[in-house]
Amino acid sequence: MDPLEKEFHEDMVQIYKLVLKKRLPLKGFLHLVIDKGGVSTAHDLIAKPDDLTDQALGLNKLRDRNLLYLSVEYLVLYKDGGKYNKLFTPEELDECRKRLKERGLVQETQIDEGVKR
Repeated sequence: MDPLEKEFHEDMVQIYKLVLKKRLPLKGFLHLVIDKGGVSTAHDLIAKPDDLTDQALGLNKLRDRNLLYLSVEYLVLYKDGGKYNKLFTPEELDECRKRLKERGLVQETQIDEGVKR
């Protein structure tokens, strides 16, 4: 695992911990990240249809509590100025933008708080 992928993986684990602190369990998320790695898990989640799956419902719950900055989509696009963009295809980045936009987040500057360590 290269250093950027390792850092992304660590941020995925951090997302899980932060969401738990907000009392929003992510069913199976940590298990996926540990088994497959953060980048592979993100690729899989982004590839899934954005419908009434557990993933879509989880993203909606984050939106409802103004916590979209704790989503995988936000991490992929905006963490530290988009440093993880190079780990994903243009199509995956577009899908992340689309999902966030559909939930009311048009650009990163709408959120003043990012994933913190």
